[in-house]
Amino acid sequence: MQVGYAFGMTWPQVMLNASFPFCFQRFFQKVSDIFYLAGIITFGMQRLRLTLLVLLTMVFTTCGQPNHETLFTEINSVLNTHGSLSAIIARNTLEEAILAVMLKVEETKQRAKDHTIVDPKITLAFEEADSMASTLNVPALSIWTNTQIGFYYYSMSYLQEAFPYFLKSSQAMSSTAPATLIAPSDCYTKNGYFFGNIGDHLHAITYLNQALLLADSSAFAQLHFAIGGEYSALEEYDKAEEHYLTAKELAEDIDPVRYAKVLGELAFLAMRSADFPSAEALLLEDIHLSRLHHADRNLMFAQIRLAHLYVDTQQWEAAQALLGEAEAYTRNKANLSGFYAEVLQLKLAVAHALHDTVAQLELYPKLQEVQNRLKNTDGENAVMKVNLALQRSKAERDALVHATKLQRSKMNVFVLTGTCLLLLVMAILLFRSKKQALKLQHVKFERSLFRFQLDKMKSEKKYESAQQTIQAYLTFLKERNTAIAELKGVVADLSRSNSADAVERKERLEQLLDEHLMTEENWQRFKTTFIKEYGSFYAKITAMLPHLTESQLRIVLLQKLGLNNHGMANLLGVGQESIKKAKQRLRKRYGDQYDQVFVEV
Repeated sequence: MQVGYAFGMTWPQVMLNASFPFCFQRFFQKVSDIFYLAGIITFGMQRLRLTLLVLLTMVFTTCGQPNHETLFTEINSVLNTHGSLSAIIARNTLEEAILAVMLKVEETKQRAKDHTIVDPKITLAFEEADSMASTLNVPALSIWTNTQIGFYYYSMSYLQEAFPYFLKSSQAMSSTAPATLIAPSDCYTKNGYFFGNIGDHLHAITYLNQALLLADSSAFAQLHFAIGGEYSALEEYDKAEEHYLTAKELAEDIDPVRYAKVLGELAFLAMRSADFPSAEALLLEDIHLSRLHHADRNLMFAQIRLAHLYVDTQQWEAAQALLGEAEAYTRNKANLSGFYAEVLQLKLAVAHALHDTVAQLELYPKLQEVQNRLKNTDGENAVMKVNLALQRSKAERDALVHATKLQRSKMNVFVLTGTCLLLLVMAILLFRSKKQALKLQHVKFERSLFRFQLDKMKSEKKYESAQQTIQAYLTFLKERNTAIAELKGVVADLSRSNSADAVERKERLEQLLDEHLMTEENWQRFKTTFIKEYGSFYAKITAMLPHLTESQLRIVLLQKLGLNNHGMANLLGVGQESIKKAKQRLRKRYGDQYDQVFVEV
């Protein structure tokens, strides 16, 4: 059974989406509505829904859903040969509706083929197709439709818009046999591309390997190339090279553009090993083949990568020549904004090396504009938001799948022990209530944890992007203190429980709490900024309080900024008593000199 009920569906709706036959669905809906109203008055809503579910299960267990195998075989044959879906003859109204949805999606994809920005008309057409597919209750169709729509947004670099569609398709694929899918290799491949792009590389490798099992041999080079990219992202470079070499061998005589792309990735591995001559030779061949076969996008990518090599090896003029052409290609294409930003960054590096102040002044505002635009599409912030949403969705789905499996187990027992119907229903209700409470508690905890992590990242990012001043650092410390205090409160609440879950959650929060403390890197950055703004005070310290340890110096500098013992204790990860004793030792060692150092003359 699918887990749709946890997303706001009623038990009757779950049944309509489960294993019951198409011929009984309308009948089931009518009966469920009648029993639902009666249950509110007599047995209670939840009890009656479960009773009705069990009774209907016993009636319809021997029936199945409509079989679309013949239709899907014809569809897959047409898609594999790039034929027209309009040539397929439907056998009933449901098949007509399935083909209508697919034709609408294919026609919309064709209209959007050469677009570089999201078109509202295209978006509306896809939304209509998605709405049509969702009403038909055909999982394979929904998977295919969501994958195609998601891939449209992905190709436009709108990751947040693509995410809901790929999330729905991936969740449905996890409970659907590959052989029953529409264009299974295409669906697995596109899901693999998306999840790899947002950083879920293991998930991507699983999908791409599944696609490799289902694909035609003509797609083997493409898939090995993609799998190599995922292993490279995981820094498993030996496995990455193995797949790249396989793709190179497969593509050499049949797909020169793919062959060129493989050369570019092998060049990246050579650059990692500081084998710059080999990397340069590979990239030059990549550029030659891409230009020869009019693969403009790959040409741009190879030029940028070779420009990186030239910048690393200080060949400034060579880098400039490549970047000029790459900039011309990426400048006015919204879906290539990330590459355009990379080109501008490289040009800035070259201008800085050549002391070209005019070029730097011209490039800085352009880069800032592009980076601001990327924040809402495929930039680092967007990827981070999508990845956090994915992790949250996984946690919720794991809990839902676990609850669903338990329900199935209880239902099977219920069917076999019909004489104990009433007692078993009551037991299941109590069990479900407890599980639901635990599940909600778990989800709430996971969401809180994600929020703490996200707030920490935002605070660090805001400080890194702000002007490095003591005032900025004070704001940063204030936010850290607030987060630490909140985390300590949650840890204190969990400490009152000895359950395994509470202990595990407490350990995770304590780990996060440790990450909020002042690290050595933060301390050195703070110390540098302090000396810059309070140089005279720092000189005064070294003169009046000689031979201070680093830990003592931290207390002195934080006291100068007005932090109390509580604030210092939070940031340094010690108790307030430790701060008090440290100050007492300082007064004992330096006498009046310690207090006088804070007196402004």
